[in-house]
Parts: sequence; C-alpha cells; structure tokens
Amino acid sequence: MIKTDSLEICPKCGSDACYVTPMNAKHNSYFCFGCGFQTNDLMVMGEFDFETYEETLPELYKDIKVSDGDKRVWYPITINL
Repeated sequence: MIKTDSLEICPKCGSDACYVTPMNAKHNSYFCFGCGFQTNDLMVMGEFDFETYEETLPELYKDIKVSDGDKRVWYPITINL
C-alpha cells in the first residue's frame, strides 16, 4: 500500500494540524502548522549529525530546537513573506 500525505496530531505540540509526508516506505517528514516546527524520521538524537547540520543555521534555531518523545529533533519552519 502506498502511503499518502495526511494531517495528524503533532508529536511536539499536540496540535491537529501536523502535515505528514512520506519520504519513503519507512520515513516521514513532519511540518506542523500549529507550532511552526518541522522534522523528519531521520533527524533522531544519537543517529543524525546535528553538529554538521547546524553549522549554517542561525543561533536562534539552535537555541529553540526541541526533541519529542521519539527523540526526533524539531526546528522552526522558515517563512518568507
């Protein structure tokens, strides 16, 4: 069965507006319109190279990142108007 995009409960904030997109058969990307944060199933503490990933991120993003119960790390979504 092919997975499709869906709206689910956000593991970070509990909002019902977390847009989940399949990346492949095993991993998803999460984009929450409720809290304004994003992550994916590959960005897990102890498994992902966050030091390299964060080299070009603004300090604010590093300061407010947060992990959920599955040890995924969430970063704020950037929106340009």
